[in-house]
Amino acid sequence: MDVGVFTVLAAMVTLLVPLSIVLLIVLSLLPVLVAGKYQADKEGATGSRRVLDWL
Repeated sequence: MDVGVFTVLAAMVTLLVPLSIVLLIVLSLLPVLVAGKYQADKEGATGSRRVLDWL
């Protein structure tokens, strides 16, 4: 195998492995973040209803 080809492959692997790990982490955290935001919006809505009921 040519040295230049090996260098290019090594550089691609060096860049792609951390990038794919970060992508996997983001994809695994995305449902948690979306669910947390939905829950916070829901709690905020019920909180404002409680204030209106109290008034």
